[in-house]
Amino acid sequence: MKKFNHKQLQSLLLRIKKKHKFKCIQLIDKKITNRHLVLKVKINGMFYAIKFLLNSKDVNYFHFRFNLKNYLLLKDIFKNLIFFPKIIGHGKDDYFKFYIILDWVDGTSFSLFLKKNKFDLKNKMIKILFRQINNLHKINSRTSQKVPRLNLDQLKKSLILKIKNPIFKKLFKKNINPLLDFIKNYKFKKSKKSLIIYDLHPDNIIISNKKIYFIDFDYIHFGFKEVEFVSIFLDIVARYSSNKSRDISLLRKQFFGFKTHSHLPNEKFFVFNHYVSAILKHYFKREKYAKSKIPIYIDEINNIITNNKINYPRIVW
Repeated sequence: MKKFNHKQLQSLLLRIKKKHKFKCIQLIDKKITNRHLVLKVKINGMFYAIKFLLNSKDVNYFHFRFNLKNYLLLKDIFKNLIFFPKIIGHGKDDYFKFYIILDWVDGTSFSLFLKKNKFDLKNKMIKILFRQINNLHKINSRTSQKVPRLNLDQLKKSLILKIKNPIFKKLFKKNINPLLDFIKNYKFKKSKKSLIIYDLHPDNIIISNKKIYFIDFDYIHFGFKEVEFVSIFLDIVARYSSNKSRDISLLRKQFFGFKTHSHLPNEKFFVFNHYVSAILKHYFKREKYAKSKIPIYIDEINNIITNNKINYPRIVW
């Protein structure tokens, strides 16, 4: 991945300053991931984030191609939603596919909040969080349906390739045929669709002045609500709730109107997808104590395949 030194970043900011006719733009901080360069900057005395999509081959997000056009669609959708940072500018640069300029949201991450406060669905901030997710799911305008959709065939092909990886042969003692059969034979059931953020990790949720903001929406798409459900419960409820079964059932009912004991139509498939992807990610040690989590995922995959059960285990981070 391309590395950027201070002079290059300053040169980049000068070009952005000239393009947008800013009086003053100052670099405060930077963060580089495998897909993004994110800069915290001060423009005319106010703080903003400038997010760049790196000009690399890896530009397929969650099995659809996300581009500047999609961000501008979201700008139109978000203009009446107070829980996303405002998109105030955009452009292209020689080094990047595109960039967007966003309001900087300064506050406390939801993960830090949950570490300090007991998880309780009656807690004011937790109630606000789920109400906002619910409000987003209710948006069903023509504009929102132009946002990319999940390519289910591509998702299946991607899962098959992952399971054929030698790592899985080793972990599942070469007995991977049931896993492959599950994917190949799975038929998606009819289910409610809406705008889905998908990557609702607690570190991507910020509490600021008693309001909640979703700061990362690169995976947003129009699709199955189950995708959001799995993300929420694996990263938030299963991790922090003292009564997972109760809280998961209550939120199934809240988001879908289902009876509390019922699983969602495609919940099993998307839980399976999450665990398969997590195994590969943790195998390559991208997180602290990564490999210690793999046996948990293996047990849960076997539960789905052999016992038709879905669990949301507590995972230590």
